[in-house]
Amino acid sequence: MANRIRAGAVALVALLFVVPGAVVAAQSDPVSIPAGLANALMAGNRNGPLDNAHFVVGGLPTGWPEALRPAAPARVEGGLNGGTAMVAVFSDTARRFLETYLRRIEGAGWAPPPLPPQSGFQSFGFQSNNNFFGSYGLFCHDSAGVTAVAVPGAAVGAFVHVTYRFREPGCNRQMIMQSAMPKQLVVPILIAPSTSRSQGGGSSGGGDEISVRTRLVDSTLSAEAVAAHYGKQLVSAGWKRIDAVSKGQVATEVFDATDGADKPWSGMLTVMASGSDRHVAIIMWRRARQ
Repeated sequence: MANRIRAGAVALVALLFVVPGAVVAAQSDPVSIPAGLANALMAGNRNGPLDNAHFVVGGLPTGWPEALRPAAPARVEGGLNGGTAMVAVFSDTARRFLETYLRRIEGAGWAPPPLPPQSGFQSFGFQSNNNFFGSYGLFCHDSAGVTAVAVPGAAVGAFVHVTYRFREPGCNRQMIMQSAMPKQLVVPILIAPSTSRSQGGGSSGGGDEISVRTRLVDSTLSAEAVAAHYGKQLVSAGWKRIDAVSKGQVATEVFDATDGADKPWSGMLTVMASGSDRHVAIIMWRRARQ
């Protein structure tokens, strides 16, 4: 029964990683693959079949980067070489092994892929990144990429399935930035006054209109002062202030701007004071050229 299960697992791995018509095993491949390793290879595969995959048991595929080798006492279960990518499976009994492994490769110079440009109201002078490990655990080094995910099947501890790709599209900075080129006007990052906290907010847009908003809490600044604070940042980003009006609890500044396609936009920054809250909104409309 055990031999039958092992044979079935090996067959499934071959079907999963090798395209139809490809040679399943070369002379250097192992005669059999442990069921646990086979299951881990299947469970971690998220990229479809690999051409002419050659399997390794108890070691790393030839050419595996030294920086991606796990630290002791982690153990190498095996892997495969698929031509355009290599896969390795590691096991360890340590807690949070995956997180430790990802921090290790980050320390070796691998980093999450670049994020597309962000915009709008921010509480502080930096972009928050709640996903410490980037997009789906992807780390980049030049054009190469590596992903690591925990997979079930280890008798003791945990298996980590690691895929190394020589050329990873998600690591191509130029491609990412080009795909993020604005099709509308982009509101620059706007930092809240140091005496206030930006809380909540949102944005919307479509076609010829965009809007962003936020709420400052525990603010002692007047509506006019808040409008001047954000208006200065808009001017620094290249927007043109046309007019500024303030009356009582409401302040408005009128702006012109152009988007990435050099199309003109017009609109306003509005601040309304309510108790210790300051409600801030920017609404812009794309206008037809005269």
